Amino acid sequence: MKKPEPFFKEPYTAAAVAADASHFPYLCVLLQSLLDHISDQNHYDIIVVGVHLTKKMQQTAYQSVSECHNLMLRFINLTGHADSLEQAKQYLPWMMEKYSRVIYLESDWVLPDDIAENRNACNHVKSRDFLDLE
Repeated sequence: MKKPEPFFKEPYTAAAVAADASHFPYLCVLLQSLLDHISDQNHYDIIVVGVHLTKKMQQTAYQSVSECHNLMLRFINLTGHADSLEQAKQYLPWMMEKYSRVIYLESDWVLPDDIAENRNACNHVKSRDFLDLE
C-alpha cells in the first residue's frame, strides 16, 4: 500500500479522516463545513482513509469539492487491510508519515472555522512530537 505524499508545496494544511460506508453521510457534512470556511489564501490536502466506501460514494465526495481549486481530496481504500473504522484509524499515523503535520478530523464533525487557522496557531508542534515516528 503506497503512502500518500503532500500534494502541495509548503505552506499547506493537511488533514486526515477515517470513514466507512455508514459514516459517509457524515463525511459529506464534514466536507461541506470545510468548504464553508476555507480561504483562497491556503491550500488543503485532505486524505480520507476509507473502509467499504464505494466508487459512487467517492465520486459524490469528489464532485462536492470539484470547484475548489486549492483543495485536493484523496481516498485511500483500506478494505481488505482494515475491517472497521477503528482499525482504519490505527493506520493513520503510519499512512501520514510523509507529512510534517496533519490535523486529524472525525468524520462526524462539523467544522466551525478554517482548519488552516488551527495549523497556524500550532505552528511550533509537529506530528512526530506526538507519534514518535523517528
